[in-house]
Amino acid sequence: AYLPDLPETRRDLARYYDCLERVDQKVGRVLAELDADGLTEDTIVFYYGDHGGSMPRGKSFTYDSGARVPLIVRFPEKWRRLSPMPAGGETDRLVSFVDFAATVLSIAEAEIPDYMQGRAFLGKRAAPAREFVHTFRGRRGERYDIVRGVRSKEFLYLRNYTPHLPVMQFNGYSFEIPGYLAWRDAWRRGECNPTQAQWFEPKASEELYRIADDPDNVRNLASEPRFAGVLAR
Repeated sequence: AYLPDLPETRRDLARYYDCLERVDQKVGRVLAELDADGLTEDTIVFYYGDHGGSMPRGKSFTYDSGARVPLIVRFPEKWRRLSPMPAGGETDRLVSFVDFAATVLSIAEAEIPDYMQGRAFLGKRAAPAREFVHTFRGRRGERYDIVRGVRSKEFLYLRNYTPHLPVMQFNGYSFEIPGYLAWRDAWRRGECNPTQAQWFEPKASEELYRIADDPDNVRNLASEPRFAGVLAR
């Protein structure tokens, strides 16, 4: 909803999907190597990204488009007992990168040190599910933008400590992507609708989004009285 329908945007998306296909092929080659080495039945495979999509308002932003990542774990039959669900199963459990180390220790049935902040989400020592995942943003390239975020299953809350700055500040890294420049130029020409234009304008101090009916995080509910309790929590 936040991206304008421009040739540059479509080209960026097409290239991104091409990259996904290439990654799929590379993952297939790694799995084939495990097979060839006779290690498939001894290996638990984790597949994940390190940030949201490398598209405008993706990587390094605290919205779901920038913080939500893929995560797939494949258990061979030998270690099926460590999986919380059957093959092909899916869970809506919240997971943070800080949980990975504790999870690997849990799978190995090793002690998890008390000083580890992460919560194991697999294995014998799996912890209760998280209620919240915390995110943060300090900068994008050479531009500072201080944001702290809290994500539950239902809501995303963001606190902006630089509300006088727009979400989309110019920086040399991001604006090498054609879609960024095209989006900014369309906004300058007045061709963006209000949803698309808001990212180049000063932002609210607080943002609250309900995920179920607003997965793109574009309708800020922070000032609506009916969500005052959620905001306070």
